[in-house]
Amino acid sequence: MENSLQYGIDFGAGYSVGLFVDQRENRRFVRQVEPRRLLNCFAYTCSFSVAAASVGTRTVSVDLSRRSLERGRENFLLNGLPAEEHRFTTDDVFEVLPRLARGGEKFDMIVLDPPTFSRSRRGRTFQVQSDFENLLLTALEVADRDSHILLSTNFSNLDERALEVMARFCLKAARRAGKFHRQPKPAEFPPGAGASTVWLTLY
Repeated sequence: MENSLQYGIDFGAGYSVGLFVDQRENRRFVRQVEPRRLLNCFAYTCSFSVAAASVGTRTVSVDLSRRSLERGRENFLLNGLPAEEHRFTTDDVFEVLPRLARGGEKFDMIVLDPPTFSRSRRGRTFQVQSDFENLLLTALEVADRDSHILLSTNFSNLDERALEVMARFCLKAARRAGKFHRQPKPAEFPPGAGASTVWLTLY
């Protein structure tokens, strides 16, 4: 149980137990904002989508792993949320974002929490240190005015300050403006532990 919500945990799955607890306060922030539409990129088991759906948000969850999204649907059901009213897309985020942009879709909250490295079924590779900038630029195309974008990474060479520097460059390139804030880490995490996370709010 986290913030009154349930998430399935598989302690036999090694590192991928199903929930990254260092993101607890970021999920709490999602519920506080109550966005209209959330796009959850690299959604894993859809914990951010569940948090958003619990306050009435319509969500789109994208991940390369069909099994992860199946676990995401199970998390919806655990909380009595109608999974059929939400979208689960098994595909490469870099394929999905342009389709959403062409379709004129906009979101007022976007979660960007990519892996350090991944390879799609089409052979496309993603390396966070070189590709996060392009990821954010592409996401800005579907970001509505006054939207919130979570930038998150476990890559040790990208701390919060580096994320903000990268995001400022992207804002300038996209002719957008925004401000930053950081949610506190859960108390059980010592300084420097857990993912580096920054919220970018557009205006």
